[in-house]
Amino acid sequence: MADNERIQVHLSESVAFQEFLRDNQTVIVRAHATWCKPCKMVQPLFNACVEELPKCVSIVHLDIDKAPSVSRKLSIRSVPCFISFHQGQPYDVSKGSNPVSVKSFFNKVKNRLGMK
Repeated sequence: MADNERIQVHLSESVAFQEFLRDNQTVIVRAHATWCKPCKMVQPLFNACVEELPKCVSIVHLDIDKAPSVSRKLSIRSVPCFISFHQGQPYDVSKGSNPVSVKSFFNKVKNRLGMK
């Protein structure tokens, strides 16, 4: 993968998820489900917000139905849910598809990265 491309993966196993967190400094997890209408509605906003971040921020797409062990480990009880990690530690969480909440979540990530 070229240096100017963002890493985006679909993970379903706990071990792979932990390794990904270990190997990537800043990660955003997008927890969703294929049957979830709010997840589909917020997807374009999520994509737009991700594009504003530096390419060093990696994205994990986590389908809760395909990754129940990871979902349990992250205590995800509703979707959509967004979680940011920095150096393997969780920092910010946004639950639901409210555009203001989603933008606020991404603003917190930007602040953590020293962006304005």
